[in-house]
Amino acid sequence: MTNYSEKDVISFVSENDVQFIRLAFVDLFGNLKNLAIMPSELKKALTNGIPLDSSLFYGTDDYSHGDIYLVPDTSTLSVLPWRPRAGRVVRFFCHLRKHDGTPFKGDIRARLKNTADQLSMNGYTCTIGTESQFYLFELDENGEPTRKTNDRAGYLDVAPLDHGENIRREICLSLDEMGIHPETSRHLHGHGQNEITFKPSDILSAADNTLNFKTAVRSIASQNGLYASFMPYPLRDQPRSSFLINISINRGSKNIFTVTDGKIEDEGRHFIAGILNRFDQMTAFLNPTTNSYFRNGLIGEHKYINWAMERRDAAIRLINSATSCEKIEIRTADPSANVHFILNTILRAGLEGLENKLELPEPSSESQPIPGSLEEAANIARESDFIKRMFSEFGYEKNFSSIDSTVKKYNDAKDKAQFEDETYFYFT
Repeated sequence: MTNYSEKDVISFVSENDVQFIRLAFVDLFGNLKNLAIMPSELKKALTNGIPLDSSLFYGTDDYSHGDIYLVPDTSTLSVLPWRPRAGRVVRFFCHLRKHDGTPFKGDIRARLKNTADQLSMNGYTCTIGTESQFYLFELDENGEPTRKTNDRAGYLDVAPLDHGENIRREICLSLDEMGIHPETSRHLHGHGQNEITFKPSDILSAADNTLNFKTAVRSIASQNGLYASFMPYPLRDQPRSSFLINISINRGSKNIFTVTDGKIEDEGRHFIAGILNRFDQMTAFLNPTTNSYFRNGLIGEHKYINWAMERRDAAIRLINSATSCEKIEIRTADPSANVHFILNTILRAGLEGLENKLELPEPSSESQPIPGSLEEAANIARESDFIKRMFSEFGYEKNFSSIDSTVKKYNDAKDKAQFEDETYFYFT
């Protein structure tokens, strides 16, 4: 993140023909929301914030919380490259404040920042990389998404089989202009399935960049007459879309996941053990849709809460090679996850493992299966004091109320595939 001053931001807007400023924030379920202001309102936003009715996004039917105020986080300034060059549009992620200027407890982005600050105060430097896979679909004559993929190519195919090559290129160039630096782009196994990876960054930037990435993909796909879907299983006969989370942590100059003579550093073992200890309780949020559990109740090839070195069928993979920095990869999440919430939860579980010096089980253990449905995962999470601490009080109630409502509708649906299409295809 770059620490721009208020003066820097105002000068940038004035000197770069910026005509619209989007103030973005994350709602309780991880959805990106925003409102636009004109440049003349920027100083007011930076000083006092722009008011917003909190009950629409964070309350239940309780209006007592009053307004919240969107205060731009100046370090997140980015131009939206897919918008017109004349009369440019910029976006800030925002801090959420109450009317007296104190932090709003329902701000999940602020909770992630607090965890990042705690890691830093304890002497740890953490970088995170995410990989969110997606499908591209054609539109019908009315501009509505169809279930027809934009190509029938397979893994690492090239043009003309791969029809997504130019779109991925355009996405990569836009991301680079936003300060999100792509590393690789490719066609994946599924027809119309794509992946773009970008460089790891600090904790908060990694979460923000994931949402910026999704916005860029959807916007550029739309401009090219296509629809991008981040639904976990948009097609029943094609591979699922994964959301991979890579975490690297240093203490001083030493990476805690370093392997010496076949043994992981003590802190690395404790950190991984902490995540494994809470994994079943986190699953409802790593995989928050009924569609996440398609294929006989199993999350892709991942059946057990386990870890392994290099093996891709483990829930947590330790990557430790000459060509890569030491890191762990969480492999069971999918793109429907609330990224700020799950990063906070994963890191808090790891910190808990460090604090309690939890011991790491043997690799590739198959003793505990991953919950096989959203209903099962939610019931486990509901009993967890650890999960309860991850939420504000009203956030906890609203999340589980939403899950209960979804599970009931799914169970009652005669055509469950149709229910999932109507519930997730357009909104994930």
